[in-house]
Amino acid sequence: MRAALAVSLLLLAVGYSAVRVGVTPRSEAWSIVGVDADGALFWTWLSVGNTGLLDGQLTTRLLLLPAGPGIIEHRASWGPTTLGDDGVRGGADSLVAVNGGWELRVGGEGLGARVVARGARPGCPPEIGEMAGVVEDRVDGRLLSGPAIVTRTRMDGEVEGSALYVLGEGFAAAIEPQSDCSAWVRAGERVWTGDAADFAVARKTALVMGDWTLTFRSSGEAVVQDGWGHTLAAERLLARAFGFRPPRTEARRAVMRVEGPGLSTLAPALVIERL
Repeated sequence: MRAALAVSLLLLAVGYSAVRVGVTPRSEAWSIVGVDADGALFWTWLSVGNTGLLDGQLTTRLLLLPAGPGIIEHRASWGPTTLGDDGVRGGADSLVAVNGGWELRVGGEGLGARVVARGARPGCPPEIGEMAGVVEDRVDGRLLSGPAIVTRTRMDGEVEGSALYVLGEGFAAAIEPQSDCSAWVRAGERVWTGDAADFAVARKTALVMGDWTLTFRSSGEAVVQDGWGHTLAAERLLARAFGFRPPRTEARRAVMRVEGPGLSTLAPALVIERL
């Protein structure tokens, strides 16, 4: 028994060392971001990385942030994983291209989700689609309907910097550090692209993105997550026992004032701060 435990701890230590020493973290992620008709924000991130014992496996994070109470949060890991231009699949979770859009499926203990984003198309910048679906947990089920985008991100190195997604009817904007398309705006047929390095999301100041100005009006309570995305709970526990602490990620909903050509409105936003 002790020998088996020792071997397990050694494997965990080796897996964790891959996170810290000698391995450049690389990951590819597909995500869907949407806004429900009542302003609730829906975000699901499916990523595959090369660190820890989950090397090459799928990690899923789902978050539903309503304007009031009732936050739904889910995390799972799966393997083996299939990754390609048509999306990602692993275990019960997938985000894949379907006729005319993209379909998300998430299944796990106590939670299930199926969302279709018709007309959405990843790109630089992505095209805005219309999502319809349902998220169910042990307590309740929630129907989703509203604008949505699907993005694809490839990253070398640790994920750094804060991200921002703003969505409204016919308007979307995002700042995604280390993404191939790291800052962009789409408003109808008008588009703008830039560099996320030119913006400081965490300062909550006005963001001038081409012809559009986005100003923070309010922000809600943070949902805190650790930043070790592609590691097992046991790996994280062992790392903490040796004095390592993970980077912290805070996700929160916000309201932005959007001003631009023919546009003056308030729009919900998702802010992801990496601290």
